[in-house]
Amino acid sequence: SIKDASQGTMSASTSTGTSPTERPVEGPSIHVDKEMKRKKITIVGGGSMGSFFGAKFAMALNHGQSSRSLPFFPEITILSNWTKQVSAINSDGLLLEQPPGSIRRVHSLTATSSLDDCQETDIAIIAVKSNQTYLASLKARGILSTTRLR
Repeated sequence: SIKDASQGTMSASTSTGTSPTERPVEGPSIHVDKEMKRKKITIVGGGSMGSFFGAKFAMALNHGQSSRSLPFFPEITILSNWTKQVSAINSDGLLLEQPPGSIRRVHSLTATSSLDDCQETDIAIIAVKSNQTYLASLKARGILSTTRLR
């Protein structure tokens, strides 16, 4: 069983069925090196799924702060052919309703329709319709950093 994390302990039974042992529960340790290269995440596809995951990543990774003002948080970019959506994201951000009735405007990401703006991406996520997957994968391969696995 797991105790309340605020108590700072976790209880776990051994495989032999003996009494549980307790050990400290440590929260995530995040070391931010402001001198390190800023990581880039590109979501290929700006439709509903690409926008949803872009907003969720931006909210989770940047803690609601503008990634433009915090150089050590990842840069989140949505790559889309839909120029009207790209323009709207860059000027107004994304509106995310989750849970129903709770609306948040997310500004900590950018959108583009140019592959040049996404070069040296560390992580590429493909979020397109199935009939567009092959072309999207070619785009993703072309923008991935040469220092990363392909």
